[in-house]
Amino acid sequence: MKERLNYIDWLKGIAIITVVMGHVTAFDFLSLTDSSKSFVNRFIVSLQMPLFIFLSGLVVNYKFESVIASSKKLLYKAWILLVPVILLGIPYALWRGFTIYEFIINPTKYGYWYLITLFELYVVYYVVFSYNFLHDTKYEDFMKGCIIWIL
Repeated sequence: MKERLNYIDWLKGIAIITVVMGHVTAFDFLSLTDSSKSFVNRFIVSLQMPLFIFLSGLVVNYKFESVIASSKKLLYKAWILLVPVILLGIPYALWRGFTIYEFIINPTKYGYWYLITLFELYVVYYVVFSYNFLHDTKYEDFMKGCIIWIL
């Protein structure tokens, strides 16, 4: 078993606290008004999810073994990240009176956007890493090509 890095666990804890603070500061409980446009809320919101994405990328560990092994790892990530969206997110949307179509086109997916985005980033990572390994290309050259293609 791999040794846990305490500073990453601490950063995850800080990220969780900022998510809670972002939700709390989005609503002013004293005047019962929306305060999501306040400086404090905008600062917290601009920090919290990029920190989670950064930490997820920091701890990703991938060693190319074969296409089949990589596919199994990706399926495992899909199971961990997408099953909660299907089992919790869609029923929640239906319970709130929305259709599945409205759930799919909603940009925030009623709070489940992060899991979907994280899975998409894993897919991109696995594809890029596997391509580099199979074609023996330099990572920097491949990433420059991707950036040029995106632009």
